[in-house]
Amino acid sequence: MAALACGVCCVLPIALPAIALTTAGSVLAWLGSAHAWATGLAVVLVLAGWLWTWRQSLKSKAWPASTTLWLMGTATLALGGALTWPRIEPLVIGALRG
Repeated sequence: MAALACGVCCVLPIALPAIALTTAGSVLAWLGSAHAWATGLAVVLVLAGWLWTWRQSLKSKAWPASTTLWLMGTATLALGGALTWPRIEPLVIGALRG
């Protein structure tokens, strides 16, 4: 029983960070390969969000709340970053390497 407790206390802290890093690496690799279709889906979703916002605005005959417009603008800027990332990635990597 003591050996089992010692094994769990000593081995788990050493293995857990490696497992977490491996999992994070595989998720990032999957996201990297999913960039094309995920960006296309993001374009559709952001456009749908803007259409929905303006439709509700016209329906209620009131401007959207400033928070809504701010968040939609932030989402649009993030989408712009995702769309331009393949072009600016080499520049960013080059700047990081020195």
